[in-house]
Amino acid sequence: MWIRGGKLFDGEGFKESDLAVSQDRIRKVGDQETPPLGTRVIDAGGRYVGPAFVDLHTHSRTPGKDGSETADTLVRAAALGGYCFMVAMANTDPVVDSVDLYKDLTRSFARYSVEVLQAASVTKRREGNELVDMVSLHEAGAVFFSDDGDVISDARLMKKALEYSRRLGVIVAEHAQDERLSYGGVMNEGEISSELGVSGIPEDAESVVVARDLELNRVVKGNLHLMHLSSLGSIELLRHARSAGIPFSSEVTPHHLLLNDSELREFNTNYKVNPPLRSEQTRRALLRAFRADLFDVVGTDHAPHARHLKERSIREAPFGLIGLQSAFSATISALVDSEEGDMGNTEVDTSFIEESLALIFRKMAVAPQRILESVTGVKAKVPAYVVVDPSSKSSLQESDLVSMSKNSPYIGRELRGSVASLVIGENVLVDEGRLVEEGIINAR
Repeated sequence: MWIRGGKLFDGEGFKESDLAVSQDRIRKVGDQETPPLGTRVIDAGGRYVGPAFVDLHTHSRTPGKDGSETADTLVRAAALGGYCFMVAMANTDPVVDSVDLYKDLTRSFARYSVEVLQAASVTKRREGNELVDMVSLHEAGAVFFSDDGDVISDARLMKKALEYSRRLGVIVAEHAQDERLSYGGVMNEGEISSELGVSGIPEDAESVVVARDLELNRVVKGNLHLMHLSSLGSIELLRHARSAGIPFSSEVTPHHLLLNDSELREFNTNYKVNPPLRSEQTRRALLRAFRADLFDVVGTDHAPHARHLKERSIREAPFGLIGLQSAFSATISALVDSEEGDMGNTEVDTSFIEESLALIFRKMAVAPQRILESVTGVKAKVPAYVVVDPSSKSSLQESDLVSMSKNSPYIGRELRGSVASLVIGENVLVDEGRLVEEGIINAR
């Protein structure tokens, strides 16, 4: 495989270089080299090339009963989004809390070129009362544990889980949201929720749990990952924890960087997410914190829901949006085109775009892979590269979405950036923005 004519991400910035990609290795190509006869060539002219994306936070809905997603549609959405690897949460039906189910799912995902690492829950049935057998699950291959969708309310259980994470070399990921402070809320608590007359979820529902978990990990020094953070208080807590040397990794989503709670004025439930979209003031603060490296990774929190569920009222519809296919575009749009990005300039400087794009490659590809590998030893089996165009603009249509569910807040919205190609090993999964079906199934 030969990726020709692009500007290659070198860890800091971009340099013009071709890439030769084989099943198990990659190399930069000299200026005078040409592809050997018969080599497949991917044209990256005028585009940017970097490591394919890794998502530490997606919902496969496999197994599940509501028809919101299948493994086939999940990996296709991931491929179109430029992802080569993702971690599937355990809030399935039934919950992934047993060795047998964990092994079954791991085997079923192995057929795809996009790697899916199955997470296990932290507590049995995600009920928050009793830890799963983390040792047996780890012996079966589990390295990522989370009750995502629910907080681990019991501080004693959370501390014990963190102790196991240190001992076993696994990650414990927290959905930081106090149940009592957030009870009954459907959106951010603030001016907009008051205007609409609906119950809100305050920012401190998140930050009080973040504070607790960071304090626990100050003592335990386990492998804590704080998911989809969204509050001003969390930003300050992360800043303090970094300066104090408390170990943790942290995550922000594209939608919290790009969107704010005013989107819910029309009661469009595709904007109903958990944690909720915050105020414009908080959104800008999250974006500044992202640029300042307080967040380690971008996680999609891809959460598909069947149409009939999202067509319920704002109070009854489930939380969540689909985000794999649009993550790159939403993130580059937040960094470059939002008011906190280019400050309203209509013409964006190329150097600013490249600076933003380099940040995306670090947060969506390099850092999540580094966190997984450094803590658990798990890494992608083969090299994978994505070709992106950060300057193109297009309006997402529902017909573009390959996920079984269509609960995207970006339908009809103009976004910057596109994924042109995805290469995993010697498999081409996306070429000129279109799926290559023969590349989806693992040929290794």
